[in-house]
Amino acid sequence: MGPELPAPPDIQPPRDEVLPAPGEFVPFGTPPADGTPTIFLRSTPGNGPAMVRVEAVGRNLGKIAGVALYLEFDPTAIASTMTETDISMSDANPYFTVSRVDEIRPGVISFGAARFCKDKMPWGGVDQCGGREIVEDTVLMEAAFNLLAEGETALRLPQARIVIRRPDRTRVEVVPVGGMVRAGGAR
Repeated sequence: MGPELPAPPDIQPPRDEVLPAPGEFVPFGTPPADGTPTIFLRSTPGNGPAMVRVEAVGRNLGKIAGVALYLEFDPTAIASTMTETDISMSDANPYFTVSRVDEIRPGVISFGAARFCKDKMPWGGVDQCGGREIVEDTVLMEAAFNLLAEGETALRLPQARIVIRRPDRTRVEVVPVGGMVRAGGAR
């Protein structure tokens, strides 16, 4: 037998070391409960000392054919590490969904999803592809952020950058509800 290996180092932090406080997301307010079309941000599981995860949720939108929005943040306080979308506007034949989410520049995430027909009849109406009914809370997109500095920073859903269209192309006016990311001891 060879020499005895040293014991692995203790992975517990020293007693005088202060652990970073977890990051958290706090909404700016409660989404309206009166049937008002709303897009709001809410926290998702997976938040930790250096990360916050949120999802953009649609509620009471009615029948829609497409949605687009911006999620804005301070890129010196938080950094986008993941964005994804799973929204389906119904992929049953003859319809399909195209969706996309990207950080288009530091501090701005763009999201969009729309329903299309595989074959349109030339004499069909503008709403021949129909739409998806969104009444209950429906996740539109998810995003995760690394916390770069202690303090608070806003996650905003600018109303001027939200476009939701019905199958007949009329616009749905929504109330956006963003929130605040709080980071204590992050880095």
